[in-house]
Amino acid sequence: MSDTETINGRLLPEHEKAVSLEEHLELAIQNHMDGKLTEAEYLCQGILHADPNHSVALHLLGVIYYQLGKNRPAADLLSQALTLCPDSAELHNNLALVKHAVGKFDDAVTLYQEAISIMPGYMEAHNNLGITFQELGCLNEAQEHYEKAISINPNYANAYSNLGNLFNELGKFDDAIYQLKKALLIKPDLAGVYFNLGIAFHQSGLLENAAESYQKVLVSDPNSYNAHINLGSVFQELGRLDKATAHYNKALAIKDDSVDAYSNLANALAEQGKLDQAVEFHKKAIAIDPDSAEEHYNFGNTLKKLNNLKGAAAEYQKAIKVKPEYTDARNNLGLVLYALGDLTAARAEYLSILKNNPDYADAYSNLAIMLNASGHRLEAMDFYKKRMDVARGYNKHNRGQSTFSFTTRTKILHDIEQFKYLASIGHKKSKFISLAKKYKLLEQEISWPDDKTAQIRLSDRHLKILRETYNRPLNLLKAPEVVGSSINKAIDVKKITSDYFSETYNKTYFDEFLTQETLCSLRNFLLGSTIWFDFNYKGGYLGAMLHDGLACPLLLQIASDLRHTFPEIFKNHQLTQLWAYKYDSQLNGISTHADFAAVNVNFWITPDAANLNPKSGGLVVYDAEAPLDWNFKSYNNDQIRIKEFLAEKSPMKTIIPYSENRIVLFN
Repeated sequence: MSDTETINGRLLPEHEKAVSLEEHLELAIQNHMDGKLTEAEYLCQGILHADPNHSVALHLLGVIYYQLGKNRPAADLLSQALTLCPDSAELHNNLALVKHAVGKFDDAVTLYQEAISIMPGYMEAHNNLGITFQELGCLNEAQEHYEKAISINPNYANAYSNLGNLFNELGKFDDAIYQLKKALLIKPDLAGVYFNLGIAFHQSGLLENAAESYQKVLVSDPNSYNAHINLGSVFQELGRLDKATAHYNKALAIKDDSVDAYSNLANALAEQGKLDQAVEFHKKAIAIDPDSAEEHYNFGNTLKKLNNLKGAAAEYQKAIKVKPEYTDARNNLGLVLYALGDLTAARAEYLSILKNNPDYADAYSNLAIMLNASGHRLEAMDFYKKRMDVARGYNKHNRGQSTFSFTTRTKILHDIEQFKYLASIGHKKSKFISLAKKYKLLEQEISWPDDKTAQIRLSDRHLKILRETYNRPLNLLKAPEVVGSSINKAIDVKKITSDYFSETYNKTYFDEFLTQETLCSLRNFLLGSTIWFDFNYKGGYLGAMLHDGLACPLLLQIASDLRHTFPEIFKNHQLTQLWAYKYDSQLNGISTHADFAAVNVNFWITPDAANLNPKSGGLVVYDAEAPLDWNFKSYNNDQIRIKEFLAEKSPMKTIIPYSENRIVLFN
């Protein structure tokens, strides 16, 4: 039967064959375009039975098999078609897609490049080559081809989307947001873009925007496990723990063996103070994956909150056994060993961290706290300095941190004022005059939000201008220990102690706290040291932290002298945290909050003459303890919840007016 071929089971005369093949090919192409892959596959098979070298049918069936995940026969068919049509750019591109799918990235690169050589304006090939280069870690080359695809077609949404994902990988989140938004403007329903935009917003600290993006993913795909996990994480960071746990539970309903979902749910419950429930979910996560170093670490953190220090140490050690280089676990193990009184083991743990990772800043500050508590103040200061060099020195390890790339108008205006002050007292006059002018020009260039305290990300140009000076310790004045006590000897220790314990909630305040020498030295240190790095407070005030430039011999001496002067109040409690704040008189101060401390110490050093409104400043102390089931974010930041709690309890309150050199002590 050499003069006939079978199509769809029917014998055709030779003169009908060509017409029928074309008709069947048209129908196959239409079915493929309509997503009817099975029907298109059947028709292509019939055509190839009649004509095994029909290049278009070979090509189309190869594409269909690729879409069905049948990569081996897809590669065979496309290779055969390419042999018949070696100048087909589209065939080169589609065979490259298959090679990429099976992990043969080098072959894919060669095929994409051949496709582009045949057709230089082939935007899909440029885009696909970018994807493969990104998979290979050749990120510059990937960016080049995404941008080439966009230059060929400025409305090519997929290329904008892929370029945005590349910028996410590079940590250039502003650029990622820009490109992903461009993709959505062109194609609002482009798959995956809202999810990746959520990642970019999340990594940029724009949590509300991230939440909105993930929620849009869930509108179109309510069963997106990854969207539920990420949205839960965003809500957890926002302190909306009920919403966080709801999304983690939904993630578990979709994937009930998810270690991440169990772990995140446990962490959120621990933050809510539901520690016993958290323990149960940690155990479920570990039962699924006993070798998860991260989950042993998280379980250790929850046990630490339960004050089960030995249990916490055991979990941290398990995490380290699985992952010996796990510095966070080693750091927390050091904290627990220190709390258990094993100072030698704690110190060894911190030194082990620094031997393998000398840029791990927290190990320096934790060592410093431990050394200071054991009376080694000079050695503690050395580690505080090393911590500063790692975290704030101009080096490659910290350049990408948000502390150097975000700012507020209040922060910039403060820095200008401080530079002018330093110049006015003749301290490196030319340097600080120059810096004040540079910062003033920048302040005038930036289009600021109406809210002076609103954070903005600095542009690349502004980052280049400021990168060696902004939020860096440009000037650190000395504040050495004073001879004798830093605390005024004329204070009535016995009366102050009695007043403190006479209050139900243990509080008192008194004046003339520091000696004049101490007060003047400390004030000069804080006025002249460029250590006011923290600006992310809603009230617009600036902060300096013990571990981040504030540590000086004089402050460590004051803490030690307080303990020795008031042993009944401070008992065996050691200094664990210390901070200083600066306020702008035109902005709000600190909102109602609670601090995690056995004894809180507040004292003021600004001269009374500088307080133009004597009714301002000061402190209000409420006779109410924060509920034990509140997490730090709740009792520190959740103003609505705090106000509701105070309204319900109606506690007594003590208003303590501002006064220079006044100290307030309370439980």
